[in-house]
Amino acid sequence: PFAKFKIFSKRYLAFIRDFNFSLFPQQVTYTSSIERFYLERTLRNVYPEFIYTFPPYVEKNIVWIQATGIKWNPFQSLTLSFNSTSRSQISEIPGITRKSYDPRKYRQWQDTVLNSFLKGGNKINYTHNINASYNIPFSKFPFIDWLNGTAEYQGSYTWNRAPFFRDSIGNIIQNSNKKGLRISATFTKLYSSIPILNKAVQKINQYQQKKERAKEGKDTIKKEDIPPWYYYILKYVQFFKSASVSYSVTEGTQLPLFYGIPSFAGITGDENKAPSPLFVIGWQKISNRQDIPDYAISHNWLVKYSYPTSPYSKTYSHNLNFDLNMELLPSFNIKITGNQQLSKNFSQVIRWDTNTDVFIKESPVLSGNFSVSFLSIKSSFESPGKDYSSPAVNRFTLLREQFSRAWKEKYESETGNNLPPHPSFPGYYTGFSPLSQYVVVSAFTSAYSKSNKLNPINPFDMFPMPNWSVNYTGITTLLPFLKAYFVSINIRHAYTSTFSITQFTYDIRYKDVNGDGWSDSLDNSLNFIPQVQFQSISLNESFSPLIAIDITPKKLPSFSIEHRKGRQVTYSFSNDQLTETYRSELSGSISHTIKKVELPIKIAGSKPVSDLVIRANISMNKSITIVHRPLEGIHKPTLGQTSWNWRIYADYNLSQSLRLRRFHEYASNDPVLSTSFFTSTSKFGISVQFTLNP
Repeated sequence: PFAKFKIFSKRYLAFIRDFNFSLFPQQVTYTSSIERFYLERTLRNVYPEFIYTFPPYVEKNIVWIQATGIKWNPFQSLTLSFNSTSRSQISEIPGITRKSYDPRKYRQWQDTVLNSFLKGGNKINYTHNINASYNIPFSKFPFIDWLNGTAEYQGSYTWNRAPFFRDSIGNIIQNSNKKGLRISATFTKLYSSIPILNKAVQKINQYQQKKERAKEGKDTIKKEDIPPWYYYILKYVQFFKSASVSYSVTEGTQLPLFYGIPSFAGITGDENKAPSPLFVIGWQKISNRQDIPDYAISHNWLVKYSYPTSPYSKTYSHNLNFDLNMELLPSFNIKITGNQQLSKNFSQVIRWDTNTDVFIKESPVLSGNFSVSFLSIKSSFESPGKDYSSPAVNRFTLLREQFSRAWKEKYESETGNNLPPHPSFPGYYTGFSPLSQYVVVSAFTSAYSKSNKLNPINPFDMFPMPNWSVNYTGITTLLPFLKAYFVSINIRHAYTSTFSITQFTYDIRYKDVNGDGWSDSLDNSLNFIPQVQFQSISLNESFSPLIAIDITPKKLPSFSIEHRKGRQVTYSFSNDQLTETYRSELSGSISHTIKKVELPIKIAGSKPVSDLVIRANISMNKSITIVHRPLEGIHKPTLGQTSWNWRIYADYNLSQSLRLRRFHEYASNDPVLSTSFFTSTSKFGISVQFTLNP
């Protein structure tokens, strides 16, 4: 409505000029279909002396499926959609309903089906999905038009009927939602909007083009063509190219024992109007004072049944990702990434207690897992000693005592209570022994990150640390004389490290009487019982690769060299055992194609001429798994090997469908443990492959 007003023609008022509004949906759909299943089976007696006649078996079903859809863009940047599907069962009379079998019963069946259709049938399932997507209008504002953003909401609701013969157990309703936000930045667009930066880039590019033409004698370089030295600084400070960050939260609830049948948009047609509008759009908080089960009980949503077949359950997960792309030099690209993921599942039985005539909630179960990008490169190149002890494990052992003191000080400062020394572990304090989950997690992360800070941490609060990948393809540009010998030279490197809690569960022994966030219960080892108990924690680190070089010469064979390494560390809380697995791989490959090789033999009256492709691969893999018992000072290898593999192939196509291969393969395995034996295998020969083309 404001497009024709001149006052809004300026760039700074674009967000007003481009404002629009649509009163009606762009798309409305309705579909209806009927599915009928009818099975009639009759068993016939093949023995005449038996007069018994088997009654026919009939299985039948009529389902009416209705689907609706609405799509509406009220604003240019806002998209709304709603889709629903309803399944209803049409009532039928029992028995055979074929017209030829019993015309009177067939007419009765027609009347029953018609009446059921007119009443809408018996609803057995209803589901709908709601989607809202909003493109944040950064582009309408001059100073932030280099940003892009999207916010979205997805909600769903499902109602499932109980079996017809067991209406007393109640129906099951469930909902879910996903809230997401993604912001991305294109820094090149930002740089182009700053005059001095844009001018520096253009001036340098023009100078480079003139230099190329001058080498060919097509141009001359004048003094005014040479950019000032600070232009190069202004160009190379523009190494940030793009970045993005996204965050999403997914939640869901399943509630059994629901009494009603949906009427409109999943809500019952009675005065109760259950479940609430907030529930059917996927929202997880429908009351400020009560959670969903208590709200449902107080508003009479649930049937009074003592043996529910499904529990009440609640799910939660969030996902945080970020990435940053940089180009420090021409063709020298670096990508930095990070992520954090958390998922939790809670379930509880809700049932009617006939003794007290109230609903009770029992048997709560909480489980989940967690992972976050980690930075452990400071300890990446440490290796086990001759006694198989690890520097990181030694640090872990020493840090446990220090973190026991740090956690003790944190506890005393927040609660005002004093903790005595631990009676079984000298140097430790009651509540925080070397087996304490609080102590172990803090010591584990500090030992492998080689952090000097003794800050007690909650692992769920760990911020994702950067991981990265590097790719450089500009060596021939940096050293122009190499262009005469090489088509391309590519150098690669990548690093990833992830800290994970593979499984955690709710500990029913946890008690916080004072409400200060600290456990008031101790286990048998005199450790504070945490609210969630970890089964194990792990660290997975990988250089994929540590360094890799791909070289393609102009005349010589192409070849590549790659070195990969990694490690996986797992600590088990059940037995105070730490397992380290080290991996290292060095590999190389070479390939060469000899053009138009003619064989000295004739096939089908002529000598075949084809390319001869020769490839060779060689690799050395080394791995070792060591089990540590830190308190006992035990370091024992349990698995490991050094293996060599090399393969040589020569392929020659005798025709379009016939290929001849000469091959030689070798593999050896030298185990670490003396209980295993060295093995090697070798294969060589000629293979013929015939392909049948359609």
